[in-house]
Amino acid sequence: MHLKNGFIYRLRLINITALNPDLEVSLMFNGTPVRWTAISKDGATLPTQQKRTLAAASQPITIGETRDYEFQPRLAGSYFFEMYDGTGKLFTSVVLEVR
Repeated sequence: MHLKNGFIYRLRLINITALNPDLEVSLMFNGTPVRWTAISKDGATLPTQQKRTLAAASQPITIGETRDYEFQPRLAGSYFFEMYDGTGKLFTSVVLEVR
């Protein structure tokens, strides 16, 4: 996936697995979690007081849950979106190339 530096992206994460009830997602750059803002849960926009900017490390998503985050890459390079199962084993990894 290719992204442009400085643009704001909405990332919608949905856990549709059948056998992995608890997944954890992270978005890393140079081994460090980036900052993203939680903006929605299960299709409902979060009220302003619940929108939080936090480190994109080990964010839980259970079966059937949807979470939306806003992410604005500030540096060009390879970002790693990683998903781990409930035991900490890597489930999948996707490279986001920012130019």
